[in-house]
Amino acid sequence: MSVKLGIPRSTERASPVSSPDVLTNELNGFDDNTTVGYDYEFIPTLDNKYMCPICLLALRDPVQTGCGHRFCHLCILRCIKKKARCPIDQMILSPKQLFQDRSAHREVLDLKVRCTNDNCDVVSELRNIEQHIEACPFRKVSCKHGCGELLLVEDCDRHESDLCPMRPIMCSICQQEFPFNAQNEHEEDCKQHQPVECQYCHHQIKRYRLNQHVSGECPQAPIRCVFDKVGCHLELSRHGIQKHMEGATQIHLQYLLSTVSALQKHNDALQKSLQEAKDKIKQIDDNNMNLSPAAMLRTSMAGLDLDDQDELSSVNIYDADLTNETPSASGTEENGEYDEIAMIKAYNKHMEENEIPIPITSSSASSGSSPVVATQNGGTGGECTTSTTFQVLQKKHTDHDQKIVSLDHHVRELSAKMDNQLLQMKEISNKVISVESKLEQQELRCCNGVYYWRIKDYAQMRKSACTGETPVLHSPGFYTSPQGYRMCMRVNLDGVEDAQGSHLSLFIHIMKGEHDDLLTWPFSGSITLTVLNQRELPSARSHVTENLEARTNLMAFQRPTTERNQKGYGYIDFFPLRMIDSQGFVKDNTLVIKAQVKVAESCA
Repeated sequence: MSVKLGIPRSTERASPVSSPDVLTNELNGFDDNTTVGYDYEFIPTLDNKYMCPICLLALRDPVQTGCGHRFCHLCILRCIKKKARCPIDQMILSPKQLFQDRSAHREVLDLKVRCTNDNCDVVSELRNIEQHIEACPFRKVSCKHGCGELLLVEDCDRHESDLCPMRPIMCSICQQEFPFNAQNEHEEDCKQHQPVECQYCHHQIKRYRLNQHVSGECPQAPIRCVFDKVGCHLELSRHGIQKHMEGATQIHLQYLLSTVSALQKHNDALQKSLQEAKDKIKQIDDNNMNLSPAAMLRTSMAGLDLDDQDELSSVNIYDADLTNETPSASGTEENGEYDEIAMIKAYNKHMEENEIPIPITSSSASSGSSPVVATQNGGTGGECTTSTTFQVLQKKHTDHDQKIVSLDHHVRELSAKMDNQLLQMKEISNKVISVESKLEQQELRCCNGVYYWRIKDYAQMRKSACTGETPVLHSPGFYTSPQGYRMCMRVNLDGVEDAQGSHLSLFIHIMKGEHDDLLTWPFSGSITLTVLNQRELPSARSHVTENLEARTNLMAFQRPTTERNQKGYGYIDFFPLRMIDSQGFVKDNTLVIKAQVKVAESCA
């Protein structure tokens, strides 16, 4: 929370006005923003004669100058320190020319003021108001348990004893104290350490060790024999199993022998099946080797396309006839192979008997040899048929090569088109990102000084802050108006300096804007920082808010010379960290901080 400096509030001063040396010592104890007059609501309204012309508050320890003007003691001392002249008539003035005005002092203390506490209607003399405020029943105090609630004195006892979420309570199991809001976690942890009875050995075992005890330690827990998979299905206590293992060695060996024998038989059966499969494969290979050339040619032709088969439809081969007419191996076999010429002659004879014309392709006719007409007269029919078959197969191979080349070109074209489309998509994506960025900047420019900063993934961000990986976060820069000042928030989720680890630290920074040269510097105005409560019921939400006024003498509010002023202004102990998670300030792992900036009329 914000820290407010207090000042002495004694009601009488018996000593004379300070000497120059004392003046210096007194002023060193106060900064330029110390409040020196009495700031209360006076009943009736404060008369101007009791008002200090410097601080515009009721005179505190009034003194009178040689020129007849009244001021607060510290106000005029501070004024003389800067400029040795009366601020009203500009007469030369020194500390020696100041005189205590005891009459005015008594008159001011006799004035009536209203209590500063809300809902309190007490009106008392100024000299007694501090004493009343300390004892006022409407005075608000912080809960002593640290929940962060501000309570009336009369409600404090009930809150601290019955309502506070952090009130200490006693565990009925372990007799330890813990906060009320940690009851579920403590009870769960406490139950795990509570002794329970093992159902087998009836010993008292802590709950979290019960499963481990039963599975590995309990002497009475039932377990199966380790030879269960080979046939010994006996189930005994852990203690009984040990005796069983010692006395049943022979039985276990018999179980093992039976299992090994069964595995051996199964293995032999697999080996036999494998050998039979190998024999069948070899037999098929041998049968293929013994096929006649005509059958092999027919097998090859079976793989041709339908168009190729139509082209060779006039060639009708009968394997049985060719086989019968093929010369015997003793007459035509040389070096283990059929005589190709004899086979072709037999084939031609079969063609002549069945009056089947042998077609000649145009490629064979133009091959450079003499034209050949294959008719029933024979002579060159075998050579033409073989050439025709070869040319058909060669043509099929060439067509396939051409298709492959065509497909390759098509793939290259598609690849080039895809690369071009990917490039276009990348350009479009960059344009979309640029438009989104401009839209976001426009939203930040038109927020009129009210900006909501959503810190997403809060748990991970807080962890990074605790480890020092990301100790500080900055919000995007927002504007007080479309042509106004540009600012950002800075948050340390784990606090800084004396507040590290205990409080959230929150500051405001001035940033460079597009219209800084048209604005009035230094910045002057008020800034309200709020951590929003996100409870479901609006009536249960209690936001944490702090207001601050810009101090124009600080570097934080001067015109930036870098992208963001190095100096910021805010609170190192803005909000206790322990309340963030427990009081509903984080929802969907998101923390929301609001900044509201009002520019002073002098800067507008």
